[in-house]
Amino acid sequence: MEKNTGYTPTTFTYPFGGISEASYDILEKLGFQASLSCEEKINVITQGNLACLQKINRFLRSDKVSAEEILKAL
Repeated sequence: MEKNTGYTPTTFTYPFGGISEASYDILEKLGFQASLSCEEKINVITQGNLACLQKINRFLRSDKVSAEEILKAL
């Protein structure tokens, strides 16, 4: 990607949430600092703990549902 766009990504998103334990070391060697899962849960990010940036949860939504509506449902 860097060669073609000049941009080096630092975050990896697992396609369709397909996470493999074997990928952690590979992603780290490739320079990724964070990764995103497809689990719909709240994250706890702590300063000085880089491991918490792996498999960050996220809430998937269509453009018809606001982030506010999702958070109210929690």
